[in-house]
Amino acid sequence: MRWVCVVLLSVFAAQSAAAQDAIGTDALSEAIRQAAENGMRVIVVDGTGGPAGAAVEPELAPADDYRPSALMRMQESGATFRATLADRLDTWDSSVNEVAFILRATSPDGRIMTYVEALFYTVLLFLAGRVFTTQVFGKRIARGFVVARIKAAPDGYREKMPFLVFRFFLGIVGTLITMVFAYTVGLAIFGPVENTSLQFTIAALYTAYFAIRVVSDLWRMILSPYLSQYRIPRLSDRAAKRLYVWAVVIATLDITVVIFSTWLHDFGLNYNVYAIVYGALALLVTLGNVLMVLFNFSAISNAIRNGRSPEEVSWVNRFLSGAWAPAIIAYFIFGWLELGFDLVLDQPTSVPLIAGAYGVLTSIIVVYGLINYGIERVFERNRLLKQVNETPPEDPGDIEVEAVPPLAPRHSMTNFEQLARRVSGILAFVAGAYALVLVWDSENRLMTGSVIDRALDVIVILFIGYIV
Repeated sequence: MRWVCVVLLSVFAAQSAAAQDAIGTDALSEAIRQAAENGMRVIVVDGTGGPAGAAVEPELAPADDYRPSALMRMQESGATFRATLADRLDTWDSSVNEVAFILRATSPDGRIMTYVEALFYTVLLFLAGRVFTTQVFGKRIARGFVVARIKAAPDGYREKMPFLVFRFFLGIVGTLITMVFAYTVGLAIFGPVENTSLQFTIAALYTAYFAIRVVSDLWRMILSPYLSQYRIPRLSDRAAKRLYVWAVVIATLDITVVIFSTWLHDFGLNYNVYAIVYGALALLVTLGNVLMVLFNFSAISNAIRNGRSPEEVSWVNRFLSGAWAPAIIAYFIFGWLELGFDLVLDQPTSVPLIAGAYGVLTSIIVVYGLINYGIERVFERNRLLKQVNETPPEDPGDIEVEAVPPLAPRHSMTNFEQLARRVSGILAFVAGAYALVLVWDSENRLMTGSVIDRALDVIVILFIGYIV
């Protein structure tokens, strides 16, 4: 341990002149300099007993090198969040008045109701276009193609997937026909829209309608609520219809909130109104998603177990069938908190985490379905050859053969098709995990890190070893 000497130089005010004559200013400065170079701390005490000046600290670290801890940064962020939120709420009235002024200024006739009327007439045109599409395209054109492909008892993915995908794309075609009909009739009745604000509003309405219809058709393809023989998840008719209605309603609410908030932001309105309205509506969407999970927990858990009881499945499947609901609810709540924090502090907002969760789910379902479809197509030929080569057993006559009990398989997988299906589940999980990384890390910063790269290499090696 190094000892640090402290040199006290008492300089009395009454004898300052005599002390300076005896020692000299140069000698005092030289003594202080040498003491500091030797690591000593020098304190000059005046006649009152207090320090005459600041202590000389050798080799002090610059102030720029200070790094606050994570706890300190969290405290500062929390304080900034509370102060900013209070300011936004205090200026809410003036912000609303500013929004009303901007809407009147950008309206072609100086009325806010013009935008409400545009919404009303656009929705009315969509309804008329939907009726036209159902009566003309649906019943007279598409129905013949769809009905001709319906089977009473389709077998597996190889017979279900083509029909479901075909009907999904027919639904997109019907949506486009509805939009074209609505646009054409609106153009004939109201004429071309020349106001930029109304053009942007109508474009947002068309975008929202297209997204809602596509998501609705996607859930219809996954759940098949009205054609039970084509339903891939193990759900009852009642559970499938209930989950389909929940999913479509929540998706409609979610898309409407995102499009409306984007309209507020891109319209150049007051940021306080955009942040508070978006955060409040996002909270409503979060509550709706939580209710959907709670009301459909039993049906979805049963589908995860593929209709079997918890005692008949592996511990992994049993754990997933029970843990998915708390995990997804926590994810929804965290997503709203993260969005609200970014909105209040005016930070860039990425893809809404709730929409990202549905993107992850869609990625898992699509990848799993496509891979299993390919597996069944590949192994179908092997099954046909096996059926052809099988010959009926010959009559053994009176020869008695001692029955030999079959040997129990050493593993749960007894052929390559079962192995391929197991691998498809793993690949679907990997696809979902990668989609989740893209949601959280849209700039792909995590995937380019050396640690992540090495971890991915290890995972690939373990995956290949598992297959072998």
